[in-house]
Amino acid sequence: MPKRIRIESDYEIYFVTFSVHNFIPIFARQVVARKFVRVLRFYEVRSDYVLHAYVIMPEHVHLLMECTCNRGIGAIIRDIKKYFAFIYRKELLDIVGPEQFMVDGRFRLWQRGFDEVTISSEAQYYVKLKYIVNNPVKRGLSIEPGQYEFCFCADFDGLNRRI
Repeated sequence: MPKRIRIESDYEIYFVTFSVHNFIPIFARQVVARKFVRVLRFYEVRSDYVLHAYVIMPEHVHLLMECTCNRGIGAIIRDIKKYFAFIYRKELLDIVGPEQFMVDGRFRLWQRGFDEVTISSEAQYYVKLKYIVNNPVKRGLSIEPGQYEFCFCADFDGLNRRI
């Protein structure tokens, strides 16, 4: 797979998506999703970013995040994925058999890379925010936006005023 080109800009808010290897629905188990939320919060408390919103779907994750450190988005996502893979392998691997994560004799929890959109306007910000909160509804994981346990939106009231 070719290396993705990262475009530098003055904007620091990103919509990020990444997936579990082979789209295995590991986050369908609440214990796994809760551990992943702890990893997200760990890096937020460490002041790497501010989470504006996230949704943890059964086999992938969407984040709306604002970088607050001098590291790039690639380094931040790499660290999140790497740390959670460590925790998963150490504490949760018995939930889904390890053979499903073996690639050429090596453990791989995540699909390679991630997709990101740099948010360049308030309108675009609210489009992505709306996408995140409606994703569980669209998939049948909740009836109303905001009801899904693994969906967070810091500006849910602002979003409701814009819908």
